[in-house]
Amino acid sequence: MRLCLLTQHPQTYSNQSLLTAAQKYGSAEVLDPLEQRISWPLTQHTYDKTINRVSSVEADNFVWTLLQEPRWGQQYNAWKIRQELWDKSRQALWMSQRDLPAIPFFMHRRALLESDPHWQKFSEQHLTAHGWVLKMNRGMRGVGVHFFSKTNEMFHWLETLHRLNDQDFIIQPRLAPGPEFRLTLIGQQPWALLERRGVSGVATFAQGGVATELKTYPQELRVLIDLLTINPIADLLSLDILMSSNGPVISDINTVPGFEQLDQVTGRSLARDFMSHVFQSN
Repeated sequence: MRLCLLTQHPQTYSNQSLLTAAQKYGSAEVLDPLEQRISWPLTQHTYDKTINRVSSVEADNFVWTLLQEPRWGQQYNAWKIRQELWDKSRQALWMSQRDLPAIPFFMHRRALLESDPHWQKFSEQHLTAHGWVLKMNRGMRGVGVHFFSKTNEMFHWLETLHRLNDQDFIIQPRLAPGPEFRLTLIGQQPWALLERRGVSGVATFAQGGVATELKTYPQELRVLIDLLTINPIADLLSLDILMSSNGPVISDINTVPGFEQLDQVTGRSLARDFMSHVFQSN
């Protein structure tokens, strides 16, 4: 059995854990899709199974074409779902199509003025007593998240970003302080539910967040978890869930989740259990 792990970061804890777990089933090889050299006829190895953990790619059309080749065998978290959930704006559209509850967002790719009619409408509908959150459209493990209690302070920051020619940000209403949950699923079955808390409103593990595993699901989360497990989404998935005044909302969907915090908190191996799913599936 030949396994291929597609990633640009083979030395991370998660990818090393996957490679170690894969050795039980056969040989495993790591490839960076952007480092592939194309020749005709193709002479590269063929694989029985391929796991896609590509975290960011500029030339996504190239990777999409490359991954259509039959040599990859059965793909897990294939490129289609990676494209659909690539950044927060795509995630929001994807969730809207499936009636999944999400935090509303506003994205504007030019200089944004407070007088903009689209912004005014969004602001009137979603302004909360806790202000706004400004974050990068593409997840950066909690980096680049800013909280503003006053709208004018946020616009001063947006003006600075515009002058730096950095405009790929989204604005969301800030929810009341409270716990953040991370739900991880393997093959559409819940693997772990963590309650996470952090400093300065950021509960991400890489930014100093701490977590505990919940052995039973809070009642307010059960309906959402049922919605997520009805139809297949991805082979491996982590979702960050916040509590709003209207119930739980999804703040982020991650098809390339990190394993380290999950392993530490649960005392189990996500890589081992995921590999068991991969090699037991047809």
